[in-house]
Amino acid sequence: MNNLDKYMNENYQLNVLKIQDDGDTYYKVSVPDLPGLTIYVDNLEDIKDELEESKREWFASRLEEKKNIPLPHNLKKSGRITLRIPKSLHEELENKASEENVSLNSYINHLIECGLRNS
Repeated sequence: MNNLDKYMNENYQLNVLKIQDDGDTYYKVSVPDLPGLTIYVDNLEDIKDELEESKREWFASRLEEKKNIPLPHNLKKSGRITLRIPKSLHEELENKASEENVSLNSYINHLIECGLRNS
């Protein structure tokens, strides 16, 4: 699989806006993660084909110019955080988690949620 195919197979979010202008109806379709990629179509059935062609051209151009191609926003957040803390704090957190009879991960999640609610 080449790079173009790789990006074409990614699941990018679409924004579809119905526009009514002087009795005409058409649709504006944009891809928020791909700056400048916007198409206009007369009916919803045309979106798939027109968008595929536009995405292919957009990706090919970016690859040719060796410019960054962002991955879909929904793939950027894994829910995983790697955090270095002092050993003493780690031990204190483990002790508190043990007292509450929950995992260290659950206890840290609880503390973060409480902190966010109170901020």
